[in-house]
Amino acid sequence: MDKICRKCQIALDDDNWTPSRQRARNYICKPCGNTSQDKWRKNNKTKYNASHAKYMKKKKMDDEYRLKYNEYHRNYHANKKITKILEEE
Repeated sequence: MDKICRKCQIALDDDNWTPSRQRARNYICKPCGNTSQDKWRKNNKTKYNASHAKYMKKKKMDDEYRLKYNEYHRNYHANKKITKILEEE
C-alpha cells in the first residue's frame, strides 16, 4: 500500500517524509508539515515565544553546566597527574 500525504495527495517516500512522522504514522510530507508549523507559529506567537524562551534558557544552562564540568574535569585530572609525578619522586 502506497503512503500518500493527507494534505497534498503526493506519494510519501524517505526523501519527503520525516522518520519521526513515519514512526507516528503521520501521513504528512515535509513541505506540508513545514507550512502547517509556520501557520501555527504565526497564530500562536505568545505560546511559541514562551516555549522558545524556555528552550533557550535550558540550553544556556546546559552549556554553562558543560563548561563548568569540563573545567572541573580538566583540573581534577591535571592535579591527579601532578600528584602522581610527585609521589614517584
